[in-house]
Amino acid sequence: MKKTICVLLSVILLLGVFSAALSASAEETPANSGYVAVMYLCVSGPHYPYFFGHAWLVIQNISDHDITVGPITLVPDQMLSAGTHFSGFAFNKELKEYRGSNVDAVKTYLTEEKLETAARTITDPTWKSFNLFTKNCTNFVSDVWYAVTGRRFRTFVFPVALRNQFGSNEKVKVYIA
Repeated sequence: MKKTICVLLSVILLLGVFSAALSASAEETPANSGYVAVMYLCVSGPHYPYFFGHAWLVIQNISDHDITVGPITLVPDQMLSAGTHFSGFAFNKELKEYRGSNVDAVKTYLTEEKLETAARTITDPTWKSFNLFTKNCTNFVSDVWYAVTGRRFRTFVFPVALRNQFGSNEKVKVYIA
């Protein structure tokens, strides 16, 4: 019985090592895989005026050519932020507010097609106004993330609750430049 348990544990450990190696190697070469951008779903902790924290998106151009998201054109390596606020939707507000900070995030790589899907969802007129329970920052980032990845986060008024849904193996720190 002990021998069987040891063999099963060894197989499980080996599978874990191989899957970690595969995911690491897949992420090492995003530029060679047709990806043009990386999108981060970012979450901050509570601070003024966001007493419950804040959630927003950052898109960074990782291609060798300009890309466009709504009215914003990004040159290679440039970032933009997109988020909803009490005053409604805004581009690049978070880049100003969080500049020089490290924030918790999850990321996904975008092809041209996925970038277009993200841009369409981000610029949807739904987000022009704010509602604490139905059109808040967590609803916004969750909707865009779902449109691009097919993964749905449970939305709450509290962005910290959104951050708690990030798997420990997928959470990254993003430096807002």
